[in-house]
Amino acid sequence: KEIASLDSKAAKAKERAAAKKAEADGLTDLVAAALTDEFQVIADIAAAVAESDADATVSKVQYRLNKLVEAEIAEKTQVTIPAREGSKARKVMAYRKCV
Repeated sequence: KEIASLDSKAAKAKERAAAKKAEADGLTDLVAAALTDEFQVIADIAAAVAESDADATVSKVQYRLNKLVEAEIAEKTQVTIPAREGSKARKVMAYRKCV
């Protein structure tokens, strides 16, 4: 009887977690709205989102961008930022809306 109770609780918890994950949060919508047809680096997208949502961090924006890529709403590529005086060239990910 206890095992059945635990199984039903676990099943309900999975359903709640799936429902919560499926509902789009506001930050994902803001990140999707910030995307353009041209590739942008994460820092630029995060800066645009931070204007609307003060709680948005680069990590949160990057997570939402990866979710959008998985959902095929956005696409990503690697871009090279040229070297400046005193620093090396860097390779970073850039994102844009799927065309």
